[in-house]
Amino acid sequence: MDFNPDAPVPTMREEIRRLIEQADEELRVAHELMEHGHYSFCAFFCQQAVEKRLKAAILIENKEAPYKSHDLRTLVGQLRKVDGAILSKCLRINPHYTTSRYPDAANGVPYKQYDKALAAELYSDAKDIFTYLEARAKK
Repeated sequence: MDFNPDAPVPTMREEIRRLIEQADEELRVAHELMEHGHYSFCAFFCQQAVEKRLKAAILIENKEAPYKSHDLRTLVGQLRKVDGAILSKCLRINPHYTTSRYPDAANGVPYKQYDKALAAELYSDAKDIFTYLEARAKK
């Protein structure tokens, strides 16, 4: 897609809606991938979904753009007073941005490093993070 300088710039509210919509779709796809035995890809999509939900939460709470980062710890750090259990879940999901895709990061072929139990744990953590961020947005 080419850059169009005349295209309308999305408002912050529109940017938030787009992030949430994409995050929801990525979490849905993560579940499908898990159900079909594609566990490493499920892990990656869980990380991507949480990243986008955190970026939406930052826009909602801080009224400014989040740092350009894929690091969930960095993104969580931009929110005020995050529950410790949610931080732990973000930290568990965080490394799967790379380990789910790169053999050097996974110390082997990534898809062989994942099983259903790990994918299910990461998916559950992602859902918990979504629920937490949705509740924060309603306050």
